[in-house]
Amino acid sequence: MRFINYADKNRILLAFLPPHSTHRLQPLDVGLFGPLTQYYTQEINHFVAEYQGYITIFMPHFWTFFLKAYTRAFTEQNVQSGWKATRIYPFDPEHILVRIIKRKRKSEVQISPSKTPGSTRALRRTYKRLHTENHIDNDAAVLVRAGEKLAAENKILRRKNKGLRGAIFKEKRKRKRKKTLNFYNEGEQEGQALFFNSAKVARARRHRRRVGSGLPKGGLNPPVAGNGLGIPPLTHPKTLQG
Repeated sequence: MRFINYADKNRILLAFLPPHSTHRLQPLDVGLFGPLTQYYTQEINHFVAEYQGYITIFMPHFWTFFLKAYTRAFTEQNVQSGWKATRIYPFDPEHILVRIIKRKRKSEVQISPSKTPGSTRALRRTYKRLHTENHIDNDAAVLVRAGEKLAAENKILRRKNKGLRGAIFKEKRKRKRKKTLNFYNEGEQEGQALFFNSAKVARARRHRRRVGSGLPKGGLNPPVAGNGLGIPPLTHPKTLQG
């Protein structure tokens, strides 16, 4: 109610538009937002062209671009043209209603389109049916032949693309095996969320050194406390106290 009182106090006439009709009845949409978008895009393009893309656009630039676009778009002439195009002022509802009624009648008499042929056999079958029903003549046969040619070329390209994708996948797997760091534990899958703790990093470093030196998988065992040669110390039986 405060909004209505404010509008009445300032001699503002409120217009509540029907739903899903702003693209025809909203003066801002029809007469102002289009030019505003166009001028704002022009400001960005001019900025990028002037500085060759070396300067990144940040939020302060937005206000500069918007102010220039707003000044150019929200003119008295555009405001009046918005009201005139929607036929709200001067009031002429028949102009809008006639366009809606024509479109509705056209959609009512429109025949539901046939399903798009998905193969050359379906294309030929559709051509025969339309030719029998006198919708097309014999000259349309060239379209059928063109469709068959394009379908054959498309099938060849699909086969080539499938082979290329397979080759790229194998090459990626080969490179991945070379660069693996062994961060994943048994049961973990590559690509899942992973926490790089110190144990994983240490294991990856040992794996990289082992792969680089050509040692077998069991090489570079961690050193064992004892005589410094990696030989575990001899264990002595405990002395019996008695």
